Amino acid sequence: MEDKAFTPGEKPFESIRRLIDVCSPHGTFVDTHSDMVHVSLTGNNGEQVVIVLLEGVMNIFRNSDQLLYAVVSGPTFIGVLASGYRKEINTFCALKGSKVLTLPRDTVIELVTKHGLVRELIDYYRYIIDYQSYIADLMISRTTYEIVCGLLHELALLPIESRKKISVSNYILARTHLARSGVMKMLADLRLGGYIEIQNGKLKGIIKNFPAKY
Repeated sequence: MEDKAFTPGEKPFESIRRLIDVCSPHGTFVDTHSDMVHVSLTGNNGEQVVIVLLEGVMNIFRNSDQLLYAVVSGPTFIGVLASGYRKEINTFCALKGSKVLTLPRDTVIELVTKHGLVRELIDYYRYIIDYQSYIADLMISRTTYEIVCGLLHELALLPIESRKKISVSNYILARTHLARSGVMKMLADLRLGGYIEIQNGKLKGIIKNFPAKY
């Protein structure tokens, strides 16, 4: 029996491209020369801003326990629909070399309205809602094996250059509260069985479908 890949649908790249084309000329680039750069949803003057990840990877942490809630790759928008609550519960950090800019949320809303991009914005946030549902589905009432397989599928979706910077075991442990020993054993068994290829601790790829059960 084949494994089930708990992954959301494809990102609506065309809708995102149209939004970026309109918004990026009004944004300010963020310096991402450090290993992990904090990017806030609050601007220097206290205004709410939108984060636009053009290229690279953004880590989203849950502030209550510093759990790595999600890892997203560009292009993506963060914060258009964010509330004050959302700003308090998550921290956003761009990986070194990522291409990131910010601009006031009011400016984004004005540009979306002016250029008739409401449909594109809805299309994008449909994907975001699907992704949030995917995270909940993956983490709730799943076995350790199902969670590990799901996160391997998720990691495999990231760009190859980004995966080269991410330790497979650290990624899974940061995304969960699973025991290190159990995660390491499952990774070793999947690697030994020829299901995944790992080189220097980094995921090169998923070779074949995972077994339905561990």
